[in-house]
Amino acid sequence: MSRLAWLLVLATLPAVIAGLLLKDLVEQAFSSPTAVSAFLLFTAFWLALSDRLGRRTRDLTRLSAMDSIWVGLAQAMALFPGVSRSGATIGCGLMRDLDRTSAARFSFLMSIPVMLGAGVIALGDLIRLAELRSLIAPVIAGFLTAAIVGYVSIRWLLGYLSTHNLRLFVAYCAVVGIIGVVLGILHG
Repeated sequence: MSRLAWLLVLATLPAVIAGLLLKDLVEQAFSSPTAVSAFLLFTAFWLALSDRLGRRTRDLTRLSAMDSIWVGLAQAMALFPGVSRSGATIGCGLMRDLDRTSAARFSFLMSIPVMLGAGVIALGDLIRLAELRSLIAPVIAGFLTAAIVGYVSIRWLLGYLSTHNLRLFVAYCAVVGIIGVVLGILHG
């Protein structure tokens, strides 16, 4: 197995362990729209801080096992609703001094085991459905659409991050988070 594959396995372990240990706490957070919005504000703060403080002096060839563990811990934080998985892991990669493109590339590579695991679980649920035959075409169409849009989005984001900072994403997370917190307070 390649070095990068081992680092991806290492980065996946913290989220798996946290998912098992924090399951009830994470489920509680999903029931609070205000908490979701607060976590989105955390994402904005984290992205702004990491983009400002990260030195961006390393690429993926210089990624260490300790870097992988730290980025994996950031991915574990994204179990909470409102914490962007990509934002948390890219931000952590930047704090570990990866350049933006390398941090984003590792973040997206880290999503593969997560998506495969979720896909296996969803496939098990799908197989148990009585109306499976009628759903095969829509499921395949949805899968292909998601794969194409995901690929195009990742390509665009990697290109964008090679020449731009994270301010656009910070602003988006902050605005949506503030609106959510205000609405939560007004309606809570």
